[in-house]
Amino acid sequence: MKTFFLIVISAFVFFSCSSDDTLINIDVSDHSWVVTKCTKDGEDITANFADYKFEFVIGGVLTATRGGSVIKGNWTRINDSSKTKLIIQFDNPDYFREISEDWVIVKESTEVLELSDGDSGTIDGKDVLNFKAGN
Repeated sequence: MKTFFLIVISAFVFFSCSSDDTLINIDVSDHSWVVTKCTKDGEDITANFADYKFEFVIGGVLTATRGGSVIKGNWTRINDSSKTKLIIQFDNPDYFREISEDWVIVKESTEVLELSDGDSGTIDGKDVLNFKAGN
């Protein structure tokens, strides 16, 4: 009888575990990205990044292009305290320094990349940066 209950409990635990693949370590350099949401200290600053296409280049270079203007920065992916983080660094202009941060990756797929400053790794941090795959 004990064996039966152990099997039932084991099956319940196994099947109730989610196969959530929100952190699948996609190759962000496969295509360009556009900002769909950006908040800093709770304030929506998404408009600052309108029409920019972001390219995460292999080797750690990050470019943001709008028209003929190119802004260069750096990026890297790390594991820190059991969280996967995407570190973004821009020196100029000022509004690009607003997204220079070590972001916790909340969700990533080939279509979306959701980042947060929240220590819990949830999208409810004061600072949020969301991208979607661009053309």
